[in-house]
Amino acid sequence: MLWRMGHRLALALASIVALCLTGCAANSMPAPTTAPPAASESQAPAQSSGPQEPAQSSPAAIGITSTGLTVTYPDRTVTIEFDDVAAALELFEEISSTPAITSPGPAPSEFTFHDWEGVRVIEQYGNSFSVYISAPTIGKTRLETAGGVSVGSSSDAVLAAGGTSNDYDPSVFQLLPRDIQGTDSLVSPGQVGQEYVLVVTEKGVVTKLMAPSNDFSDL
Repeated sequence: MLWRMGHRLALALASIVALCLTGCAANSMPAPTTAPPAASESQAPAQSSGPQEPAQSSPAAIGITSTGLTVTYPDRTVTIEFDDVAAALELFEEISSTPAITSPGPAPSEFTFHDWEGVRVIEQYGNSFSVYISAPTIGKTRLETAGGVSVGSSSDAVLAAGGTSNDYDPSVFQLLPRDIQGTDSLVSPGQVGQEYVLVVTEKGVVTKLMAPSNDFSDL
């Protein structure tokens, strides 16, 4: 009888110990960790909403002619005639990223000066303009005439581009002349007046470009 009671007690203790070992083993196992996401599952950079506007590129060059400005962009060419004041002001402001310094011309003229470094736009009577260039570039944009003549070019380069000088001042040249019917030249009496790009040199080097200039007006 006592043997049976001892045997049952031993079985009960063995059962309790087995349960404790099972519980302890379960508690001692480390909790499962979450594996880092694979490289292919990483989140893509956030995309900004709305349409993206392409960056506006500056023109490579502005060609000075006797009729206007030829603006050469990487993908297109734009012509601004001398009667489009607003377009000229917008162009130079865009390239320089600064507004013009504006001042009135000398009385009694109806001129307005719009100045950037190396460039002056002279607004005339509110409906036309001329340009006065004293630098080879504005920003990264070249300022040049036909044949690549710019401030800093030599007199020989002006002649090679078709420039002609006059007897009154051999340091001044005319480029890209065109006849203006109904006018009379003050330089060559009896001939039709002309408009052209005026090229001013000092000691054989170009210092200024002006357009349009002419030989039939005393202004």
